[in-house]
Amino acid sequence: MYNKIKSIVTGYKIKKLTLGEIEIKLACQKRFSTLDPLAPLKSIKHELLKSPIQSLKQVDLKPCWEKKNFSVEQLIPTHEATFRVNHNNYLVKRYVTKHQHRSVSIYAYHVDGETFAIFTRKYDYGDFHRQFMNSFLEKYNLEGNSETAHCIKANEYAVFFSHFGHSHTLIWKNQTELDEFLSILE
Repeated sequence: MYNKIKSIVTGYKIKKLTLGEIEIKLACQKRFSTLDPLAPLKSIKHELLKSPIQSLKQVDLKPCWEKKNFSVEQLIPTHEATFRVNHNNYLVKRYVTKHQHRSVSIYAYHVDGETFAIFTRKYDYGDFHRQFMNSFLEKYNLEGNSETAHCIKANEYAVFFSHFGHSHTLIWKNQTELDEFLSILE
């Protein structure tokens, strides 16, 4: 009864979903989908873990994090998934928007009320990744090319760029929380 009233008030529909040993409470607007809120990080986990990390002291990723976090906070989530693992309360919010006439999916990952990572997939067949990486590699005189994945770390912030059909970006501010989250993914 509570979920029915909450659904009417908030406009979200509630459903429980079990992925492996994780029981997820999924709330979504409009019609239900069988969205796996863990799928984006599952899809890049192995690539992320095997990518060499380039530490760049001359790059300040904090403004990038703040700008990304602020822009996400201005959006209304289409899905919210909550679950508890290892005494941590996780919340994953999914947003759908447009950027330069392209669809974009954004996933914000929270633990105990704190955002620790934001994943973005731009449906552009890798165009953003190639353009950004070409200019970034040239600007900082780095090894590599625009076709490969890159992981850049600067102080407490890090960003991972890749493309697998479309441009993927993962930015995070807490390595410990990201590592713990990745460890629960199968």
